[in-house]
Amino acid sequence: IGKSAAFFPDVRHSDKSDSSRMIETLLSVSGNDRLSVNRKSLSFWHGRIGTRITLATNALPDMKDASDALVSRMMVLDMPASFFGREDITLGDTLMPELPGILLWAIEGWKALQAKGHFVQPTSSKVVIDALNDLSSPVGAWLSQCCTTAISDAKTGSDARGVVCIDAFQAYRQWCGSTGHRDESLTRFGADVKARGFDLIRDGEGDRKRRYAKLYLRA
Repeated sequence: IGKSAAFFPDVRHSDKSDSSRMIETLLSVSGNDRLSVNRKSLSFWHGRIGTRITLATNALPDMKDASDALVSRMMVLDMPASFFGREDITLGDTLMPELPGILLWAIEGWKALQAKGHFVQPTSSKVVIDALNDLSSPVGAWLSQCCTTAISDAKTGSDARGVVCIDAFQAYRQWCGSTGHRDESLTRFGADVKARGFDLIRDGEGDRKRRYAKLYLRA
């Protein structure tokens, strides 16, 4: 509360049920929502936390979010160089004389940020961002790899209204089997597809009459 930055220097993913709570908190803080904080031995605090959060990790966190809202708010810095086995144990002493220059370097970066008004995602981070998107939403990865919104690119004989829901689900399960992803129930799959902006349409009763509007399986 009242801090401008929070650092998590060594993030490790957990399969425990608290993962959804973590994502909810990150979305709330980054979205500048009003929060209620349960402080120990004190009254609840209510307000907005204007903190920017930095996560450092050696392995990409598996944070399930079908809408990709969390990944879309991230600025990713990929640092592939490893110093394992060649650690500089005197680095602190080496950097101390350089502190004035490091400060000036940071000030120049701050000026550039103020002039632009926002951060720019490095092009070197695209591979990492794509991997984060795939981890956060396997359905999203399937949609981008196996589906299209252009009927001209769709499988021969596709209905212009969209793919039948059960056909899309069966194609998704086959993709999960070939890629190692864990498939989901039809209901969960439908919710994730809808979170990506594809509406469900009905033109009658029965499973074969339910479609995802303007979504097609690729040829």
